[in-house]
Amino acid sequence: MNRKDVLIGVVIGAMIGAMTTLLTAPKSGKAVRGDLQEQTTKLKNKTADAANTVSEQSSRASGQVQDAASQMSETTAETAKRFLDEVTSSGNEDRAYGRE
Repeated sequence: MNRKDVLIGVVIGAMIGAMTTLLTAPKSGKAVRGDLQEQTTKLKNKTADAANTVSEQSSRASGQVQDAASQMSETTAETAKRFLDEVTSSGNEDRAYGRE
């Protein structure tokens, strides 16, 4: 299960819990509407904060993956160059290109 699924579950659970609490409480309609509006605002803020956190973490992870891929590419290129240089310097060019 990924973070997005967990976040969606938390948001839905919070909404259901808040609505159940507000609708079963003995209050006037005006008070319930005010409470609903307040809870909606709080939920929007929490959701926005969670989305920002997920976005920041995704950006960091993306940067780390790009750095690792770049490093792997450089390492592979260096290794291939050393291999070709070694084969070429030993006079075995045919072996480097699969010709024997």
